[in-house]
Amino acid sequence: AEAAAAAQEAQGRLARLEQLRGRWVRVQAVQSKVEASARRLAGVDRAQALCKEAAEIQQRLQRLEGFTQRIARWKQSMRQVRAALVAAEQQAQQAMEAYRQALAEAGRCPTCGQPVDPDSVTLHLGEAV
Repeated sequence: AEAAAAAQEAQGRLARLEQLRGRWVRVQAVQSKVEASARRLAGVDRAQALCKEAAEIQQRLQRLEGFTQRIARWKQSMRQVRAALVAAEQQAQQAMEAYRQALAEAGRCPTCGQPVDPDSVTLHLGEAV
């Protein structure tokens, strides 16, 4: 009778252990699913962060492209200004030479009436400027 009671008790313990083992297996399966979901969610979070970062980089690139275009326009404007300055300097030199020739041909300064000779042309040109 004692042996039968001990066997029955052992069988009851074994049944409870089997139940606990079954629960443990189910809990581990659920835990595995939760961990897999967490990994996927972490991947989604990382993907969202990368998308946000990519959008920010694209905005920076667009701003840089705008700056580059502005710089190119400014450089073109500077080339045009330099060309206009060179042309203006050439015109001023041509006008000064024409005035010098006119003074030499006239023989007299139109502003002071003094005779103009090759030595005094420079002096009269300085007064005109």
